[in-house]
Amino acid sequence: LKIQLEPASAASSSSQDNFLAWKNSQGEIIKQTSFSPAQLEQMCGPDHQVFRIPFTLVSESKETPSSGIPLLIDQQMRIYLEDEDGLLVTEPIRLSIIGIIDQPPKVDTRLTGIGKSITRKAMIPVEGKITDDYGIQSARFDFLVDEDKNFRLRPLRSKPAQRPKEFTLQRNEKEAWERFEVLPLDLKVGQKLSLTVHAEDADNLSGPHQVHGETYHFEIVTDEELLSILYSKELNLRKRFEQIFKEVTQTRDELKERIAQVRESQAIREKQKQGQSDPAWEATLLENQSAVAVSADRSLYGTRKNATETASIVESFYDIREELVNNGVATAQIMGRIDDKILKPLTMIHEQDFPDVDQRLGLFRLAVEQNTDPLTEIQTSIDLLNTMLARMQSVLNEMQDLLEFHEAIEMLKNLIEREKELTEETKKYRKNKLLDRLKGLGLSNLKKKH
Repeated sequence: LKIQLEPASAASSSSQDNFLAWKNSQGEIIKQTSFSPAQLEQMCGPDHQVFRIPFTLVSESKETPSSGIPLLIDQQMRIYLEDEDGLLVTEPIRLSIIGIIDQPPKVDTRLTGIGKSITRKAMIPVEGKITDDYGIQSARFDFLVDEDKNFRLRPLRSKPAQRPKEFTLQRNEKEAWERFEVLPLDLKVGQKLSLTVHAEDADNLSGPHQVHGETYHFEIVTDEELLSILYSKELNLRKRFEQIFKEVTQTRDELKERIAQVRESQAIREKQKQGQSDPAWEATLLENQSAVAVSADRSLYGTRKNATETASIVESFYDIREELVNNGVATAQIMGRIDDKILKPLTMIHEQDFPDVDQRLGLFRLAVEQNTDPLTEIQTSIDLLNTMLARMQSVLNEMQDLLEFHEAIEMLKNLIEREKELTEETKKYRKNKLLDRLKGLGLSNLKKKH
């Protein structure tokens, strides 16, 4: 290309006819820019022997590149700087780029209030969080029924919006979980269901990447079978709580023994103040002092252990309650008994009784360390333990009633099954009896003759 300034023709009536033209080798104008006389005068020198054209340095394309520079992992780049005079730096700037391959989203989920055995009308709550550096493009449930090879999908109630880097599974602000409803699948008893959470990131360079979280497997059971499973869990919880009750009782009884020893030591000291003496008293005082100190530590640590175990039992009963609700087998009678007769007093034992006993036993140990009279703290601890034991006994009684209720259901289920078996056996017996009678009448070959 060549640049040529075209003057205005004499026939032109416009003052804008001077223009700068870009022509190819054939003399064809590729592009042109018009100038006013004032602009032309400014670009010409005083003697009109020099013509200065102002150019602006721009890229070949003013548009932003559609793609960036492709970089592999752990690659080095050299950057050269050039000034306005065209001079390059003597040493290039070395930039080491350590690339990290983008990973699929991280899906961290867990089940809450549901077990591996579910009813056909169950609702499966799933808690969890999905994270990704590029942001989460989409998330959903994927599931399989029996021997299915390809996942079927179901949307979440609340979907990722605006590609968040962290997405929490929740139906709304009050329900911090997603829920998968089993009833629309119309599954039969004995069928298997596999459920997982699927996530896709927003990586538009090397992705998108897709991943499944943990897969949970379920089996469809009858309502009676589910209640039987929960009955077994309740039985184990009752056994654990009976052990806690036994250990708390032992702590209470041990403190009673310490009261006798403290009073014995006080009586000896009173006699010593009165001038009396006995060679065996010093040994008795040391023995009582050691026993009281050991009891202070043991009762405090034992009570804290029992408190932790009780908290676990409370949580387990809440799980059982949620399983009843989520499987659609909760009745007003069962829920009322669990809520009012078990969970409410258990929660009070955990949140009120144990902290009160712990505080008083701590004062008992402090009195021993400071060598002051611990009698008041021991007696108060015993009183608090008695109150807690009475509440624990009430809970145990209700647990027993609940277990007897489930045992009755289990017996009823067995009776129903046995009745079905007897009915089938009776039908089979009558059929065989009728065939024998037909043979005796010579009618068994009637059909063959026809």
